[in-house]
Amino acid sequence: MEQLATYTIALVVSTLVSATCLWLGARITRAEASFPELLVIAAIVAPRALLHSPLDGSAVIVLFVALCYWARIDFWPDAVLRCVVARFLGALAFLAVLRLLG
Repeated sequence: MEQLATYTIALVVSTLVSATCLWLGARITRAEASFPELLVIAAIVAPRALLHSPLDGSAVIVLFVALCYWARIDFWPDAVLRCVVARFLGALAFLAVLRLLG
């Protein structure tokens, strides 16, 4: 039961961080995006990202498909730029958390 609570907290935190990174990526690339829309996309991608290796590209593919479908944007360059910027910001957030914890 304790492990389920840990995974649930990780899923919620991952979803919020991913949605924030996607929103910041949209702002940096000067694209229109609503936070609730990006929160739904992050909620779709978060379980896939948590269950598989970071080197597994399936989470990125799911992110591209979700961005193109839900946000109704073109794959190139909009979805690619948002994903690259969001992943960079996510890596910075991960490093910041590691710095705070250790």
